[in-house]
Parts: sequence; structure tokens; C-alpha cells
Amino acid sequence: MNQLEIALKAENEKLQQKIQLMQSISTRDKFHAYFFKICNNYTTRKDAFEYLNTLYAEYFGSELFATYAAFRMYYSRKSIKR
Repeated sequence: MNQLEIALKAENEKLQQKIQLMQSISTRDKFHAYFFKICNNYTTRKDAFEYLNTLYAEYFGSELFATYAAFRMYYSRKSIKR
């Protein structure tokens, strides 16, 4: 493999990882599930939420939830309905 092929392969792998992450947070339910996967990597749950919501905005053009309180309220209401 030459340098160009190596660079293209590396770029392709990065894009595949990005696609997988985008699919992991693409819906409210997937966002919620992924949130709990990353919580242990952050000091607070709010920090984890802010990271993930910012990442969502970067990938999809807008935040999924306006605030951490809105995120919590959405899932609180959802769990009551079950």
C-alpha cells in the first residue's frame, strides 16, 4: 500500500466510526441509551449530557434537547406512561 491508500483507509475508518456513532444517537431512545453508556466517563450526568447533546448538534445541525432539565423531563414522563 502506498501513502495515499493508507491515508484513504484511515479516513474511511474514521468515517465509519462517525457513522456508527451517528446511528447510536440518531433517535431520542438511542440518545438516551448511549447517554447511559458514557456516563461513567464524566464527572456528572449533566456533563455527559452536554457532551452528547453538543455532539448531536454537530452531526445533525441542532441539539436534540434544549436543556438537561428538558432531557430529564422527557424521560421522566416517558417512564410514567409505561
